[in-house]
Amino acid sequence: MKLALPARLKEKLMNCEIDDLLQRALNSLAKASSLIRKLATTSPHASLEVLEEHVVALQAVRNELADRTGRSALE
Repeated sequence: MKLALPARLKEKLMNCEIDDLLQRALNSLAKASSLIRKLATTSPHASLEVLEEHVVALQAVRNELADRTGRSALE
């Protein structure tokens, strides 16, 4: 028999998960922004491959947030 979580606890867990996703998005966005600035100034510390990794991470977070909130990832 599977026990159901109380609605309030379920909502709190979902909010924590969404907060975690938002933090991941902010971290990836900050790193991607920094890399874009470095690429724009032709810094030797910039790499398109690393930038692409951060873009993929942002897309994953966007899609996961869309799944969890029932919204389209394109909104």
